[in-house]
Amino acid sequence: MFGLKYSPNLKNYSILMQAIGLIDEEYNADPISPFLISIDKKTNEMFVLHREDPAYLVHVKQEVPMRFILVESYDTDWNDERLLLHPSIADLKQYVTKLFSDKENFDLN
Repeated sequence: MFGLKYSPNLKNYSILMQAIGLIDEEYNADPISPFLISIDKKTNEMFVLHREDPAYLVHVKQEVPMRFILVESYDTDWNDERLLLHPSIADLKQYVTKLFSDKENFDLN
């Protein structure tokens, strides 16, 4: 990396840090979530972007139970109803439910 053979990215820095003993496996951070959440407090809406393959955008409706509406798929191989059977859809529902399980209700305000 210092000889300009490799790009300075998080993976290379992690390898370097581990090689010189700066990473303690006991305190390793959780991996980055495949889900990116955006909350619009003005309209009381929430959107979730699944940023791994297949990439798609979901609108979460504030209802009981919460409703998940597929807005758009960004993957040509998963652009029909087969996407609804992808395991990441269940992971998304579980992620959002867990995110708001500590709250008394699903209130974005």
